[in-house]
Order: sequence, then structure tokens, then C-alpha cells
Amino acid sequence: MVNNLGNVTGLEMTLIVKDVMDQLKQYEGVKVVRVVSGTLMSSLDMYGMSLTVLKLNEANKEEVLSYLDMKVDSPYWPGITNTENASENIIELGIEESKEG
Repeated sequence: MVNNLGNVTGLEMTLIVKDVMDQLKQYEGVKVVRVVSGTLMSSLDMYGMSLTVLKLNEANKEEVLSYLDMKVDSPYWPGITNTENASENIIELGIEESKEG
């Protein structure tokens, strides 16, 4: 989880997440399977970010991931990015195709 402490712009957060992912890929045995990024716990417009990493073991991996992947009704939850299955990250915008003629 990459948490915006309140005053980091969206563009900066995108770059931070990319840098974090690039750094984690350098470690042998580390595989990022989900990413959460957004303002989850802020500090009155403090400029900065926090990073939280959850180590999963094989015994409970599927159960923990199922909880993280659950749909929620909170308007403030930014959602989870599934790095294992990119097709799950597609959001349908509901744009209707125009019919000509």
C-alpha cells in the first residue's frame, strides 16, 4: 500500500508507485500481487507518503487475497490493482457506441 499523506499530487503518486514497484522487483523472491495507492490515512495536507508491505505465506495467501479483493461500498476506498491478472483492473465506463445511419 502506497499511502498519500495528503499533499502529494496524483502525478507524483503515480511516479512513486512506479519507483516502489521497480525497487521491489530487484529483490529475489519478492512478488507484488496487489497494489493499493491513494490517500488512505492523511495528516492535514502533509507532504509525503508511507509504504506498507504485507508478506503472505502459502498457508493463508488465497484467504487474505480474497479479503483484499472483496467489493466494498466505501466511496473513499481506492480499490486494489491486481498485478497477477491485468484483465481484472479494467473498469467499464459505460460509454455507448454511436450508431450511424
